[in-house]
Amino acid sequence: MREFYGWRIKMGKYQSFEELKNARLKAYNGMREGDVLGFLDQHTGFYPDPAHFIYELLQNAEDMEATEVKFNLLSDKLIFEHNGTKRDFDLDDIDAITNKNKSPKADDPTQIGKFGMGFKAVYIYTNTPEIHSGKFDFRIKNIIIPDDEDVPKLAMEHFTQFIFPFDNPEKSANDAVKEIIEEGFYKLSETALLFLSHIETIRYYLPDGYEGCISIEHKICNMRFLDAITVKKPSEDKTITYWARFSDECPLMVKEKDSNNRAVKSFPVSIAYRLIKNNDKFSLDSSLAGKVCLFFPTEMNSLLHFHINAPFASTVARDVILSKGEDGEANDKLISKLADLTAESLHWLKKAKMLDYAAYSTLPTLRDYSNQPNSRYKIFATRIKEEFEHSELFITDDGNYYSIGNIFNAANKEIKTILPIKYLEKLYNKSWIPTVSSVTRIEYFIDQFDIKGYSIENFIDSLEKDYTFFDELFAEQKDTEYFKTLYFLLSQSKDREINRYYGFLQVIRPTRNEILHRVKFLMCEDGKLHSVQDTLFLKTAYQPKYYIKNPIYINITFKSSSQDRAIRQFLISLGVKEMCEREDLIADVSGENVPVEDMIIKIMEIIDEYKNGTIDIKEFFNSPIFIATNGDGKLYRVKAKECCWSETSAFFFKNTQYILAQEHYKAIEDDMPVLREIFSALGGKDTPKIVESDDLSEDSFPLYNLLKTKGERYDTCLKSTYTLDEFDWNQLKRIKQDNLIAESMFLWNVVINCNSNDCLFTEYRPNYSAPTQRLESTLVYYLKRVAWIPTASGEYKCPYEMTDEDYLDEYKYQQPSALLIEILKKPYDVVEQLKNKGIEDDRLIAFAKLDSDIQEHVIALAIQMQDRKHKAGKSLTELAATSDREQSPETDEDDDFGEFHKPKNLDKRRLKLEKEFDDREEPQTSIKKLQFVLEKPGTEEKTFVRNEYHGHCQICGNEGILTSKGKRYFEAINIFNTGKLYESLQLNLGLGWNTLSLCPNCAAKFKYSQITISSLIEQAQHIDINAAQSSFFDISINLEGKPTTIRFTPKHLLALQVAIKKIKEIEKSDDKV
Repeated sequence: MREFYGWRIKMGKYQSFEELKNARLKAYNGMREGDVLGFLDQHTGFYPDPAHFIYELLQNAEDMEATEVKFNLLSDKLIFEHNGTKRDFDLDDIDAITNKNKSPKADDPTQIGKFGMGFKAVYIYTNTPEIHSGKFDFRIKNIIIPDDEDVPKLAMEHFTQFIFPFDNPEKSANDAVKEIIEEGFYKLSETALLFLSHIETIRYYLPDGYEGCISIEHKICNMRFLDAITVKKPSEDKTITYWARFSDECPLMVKEKDSNNRAVKSFPVSIAYRLIKNNDKFSLDSSLAGKVCLFFPTEMNSLLHFHINAPFASTVARDVILSKGEDGEANDKLISKLADLTAESLHWLKKAKMLDYAAYSTLPTLRDYSNQPNSRYKIFATRIKEEFEHSELFITDDGNYYSIGNIFNAANKEIKTILPIKYLEKLYNKSWIPTVSSVTRIEYFIDQFDIKGYSIENFIDSLEKDYTFFDELFAEQKDTEYFKTLYFLLSQSKDREINRYYGFLQVIRPTRNEILHRVKFLMCEDGKLHSVQDTLFLKTAYQPKYYIKNPIYINITFKSSSQDRAIRQFLISLGVKEMCEREDLIADVSGENVPVEDMIIKIMEIIDEYKNGTIDIKEFFNSPIFIATNGDGKLYRVKAKECCWSETSAFFFKNTQYILAQEHYKAIEDDMPVLREIFSALGGKDTPKIVESDDLSEDSFPLYNLLKTKGERYDTCLKSTYTLDEFDWNQLKRIKQDNLIAESMFLWNVVINCNSNDCLFTEYRPNYSAPTQRLESTLVYYLKRVAWIPTASGEYKCPYEMTDEDYLDEYKYQQPSALLIEILKKPYDVVEQLKNKGIEDDRLIAFAKLDSDIQEHVIALAIQMQDRKHKAGKSLTELAATSDREQSPETDEDDDFGEFHKPKNLDKRRLKLEKEFDDREEPQTSIKKLQFVLEKPGTEEKTFVRNEYHGHCQICGNEGILTSKGKRYFEAINIFNTGKLYESLQLNLGLGWNTLSLCPNCAAKFKYSQITISSLIEQAQHIDINAAQSSFFDISINLEGKPTTIRFTPKHLLALQVAIKKIKEIEKSDDKV
């Protein structure tokens, strides 16, 4: 066995040249002429171009470790020679290039690179090639016969020469010369040497005396991977190209073991980036169409922008890399190793400062293979992306490299102006990556990564968290253009999402201007930074002549550009004022040291201008031009919207603490109606105001329990009622208690002037597809049921209780308003009657819908139920302690596992309760009328948990199956056995406190398996619902000997807590029999 140009071949058969020659003569004499010609056609037809044998000769020289090769093209022959020193020709080599049987078939890819086969391509031009090497001088006749007769003796050690006479009758000498020049020499480029390890120079000489040369120089600029290749073609200037070449080895399984009994051999792989040299700096050239090379370039397209090289198994013509079988697997391993090598090369490029945006344009992206998703070269893009995501490879504006988590991609170049990289690193521990201004391969490369962007919105977000965040940055800036850029970017910020939802939690965010209000970022002419709180001005032609002293002007000069117009509008929206006479006047009125008398005088001036129509009163909306008190004896300058007109007005506005100090306005007593008009126009609190509200809750809306809230969605839920703005309805009772006739009259005027039907109703819709429910508005509910109207007899009555004789003259009316008509109607409920009887049960409000004859029975029944004594039974604490159930040994008897179980105890409890009601002293007819409310107590409990959990199991969380009636099936299971409770403790079961929503599987476990729930009461008592921000609360039990959690909604848990509290109170106070 021996290696011949990279392949191991069985040799050693012949002992001398003569023996080999005679063997070939004998073989030739036994062959038919057609066999020889077919053999020749088989090998000369492999290659796409006739001069391909040149690469085979170069491959031979490379294998022999030659450093220089020469082609001397004459008119009648081609002479090729090299200085390979590895070894000279021997008998085995002669055998290889003349042995027909050692040549492969046309489709046998394993023979690629075998010089014996590749050499035969020369027979396109010659019939008698000569070889001079080492000890041998011979020519080849008839393809397979080596002959040394009449051959010049030119052989010498470490020298090999091939002579190819153009004596093939199928190809004239002139055609041969032309083809070798045009298809061979002129197509030789820098890639001919790029992936060779030994040859450094290729020279060729033409018949006309011209010559060409290709040479390579390694380790340019002392970088081990940097090569320079010089190409000098005849009659052309020389060109130099620079290459970053990286190499590695890929271990592959081979068919035959080596001398060390190893079946794995390492094969060289390499990649090469073409570089552009600019002065002394190199960068990658993205314009290169990358080639797949088998030491020499092929026509295979990888879609890469750099060359890759490996000993791929391919077709003989080297135009297709094989993809099937063992060869395909080996090729895939080579490609994978090349992809790893490419990823590794990134770190070398980084060290050499070549991993810049030019490199990004050169490197592949997954987008490149969008039209070829199954390309075997797509792995290069994947590996590069992975390497960038896990390494510090992103170049930044300061030339350093950071990982993906430590960089920002600026939304525009202006954001980098206002936040230099120095402060970005200091404040955020991040760095800027270069900004791409147009759509290029660079942008496509960057876009494939999840790089966090940074815009003016992020800038504002930082100020929202800390308004001093950029103080040091702002303080360092002296250039007015910096601040103009800052103002412009802030002016272009988007409208912030004020209301943000996290599940059902609504978070109110401040606006941009509210965030910037305290930030000292406004550079002024005094050379200092100010916030808008300092009362700043934009300079105009107007010079203050009244009371503004030493105004502070923004240091800015405006031009007639759209950008400057945006900046001006932004500053004004922020609160910076344009200097004018009006601002001069306002500043005087609201100045800190202005006497009260001067304020009154200026108010008089405002009133005069208002009456003359020479003033826009809304300019004073945010100006503190009014004098007010808050009951502490001091005077305050306030805005109208912060103040009530009088003490009577203040009764209706709970959130407003100031009251206009009318005693100081006596000098303008005649103009008080005008002042009141101005006061109201500026948002002052004068008369009660009816407003629409979406505040519908158990605390704010008294009829909330009548609403069907199942399936409520925050995004499509409709909530609308009407109320009095800022009014605490608990205050309404004070009118009667404190005899507040003036306040009553204020409210009466609101009522008789309200003819809107909208304010009469509350509208509620839990979700978009549900029907809209309509009830009385909050406004109507309280005005109808509270006694707030004084009568002639001196008492106060509800509107519906008033008679014609009751009305005072001030309250008489000609035509009732829509609101008055509604509140004059008698309320249709018995809630107040029940409460007067000492019954405090929120559920009783539901009886407001009952007919009046039934309401009387409800009241009597409720009173009777409250007065009843307890019969014998167990307390809740005792029942909880005895509800634990031990596990018995498993038995096969009466095994009903898997059968469907209905909640039998619900019907039994219903029948028991109905019988108890029948035993009471109520007339039978009354009981029958009440059956629709009181029968089937289990149904009410099940409805409660259905509304709370919508068919989901409280233990496993699974949703019940959908029945044919369109409802989710679940089982309502009692926590405690109500049949063993004291009879009085069975009240209010309809509240659902003792009921669980369980799937059939969990229900069966809860009813029949081992269970420990004795700690449930203590756990429930100690959960603080108000303090927790949770949609569910977990209580632990032990089920089937395993820790198990029961999940409660807040409403369900609250019902359980209230029930436990009430029952424990009864246990303490009542006699137990």
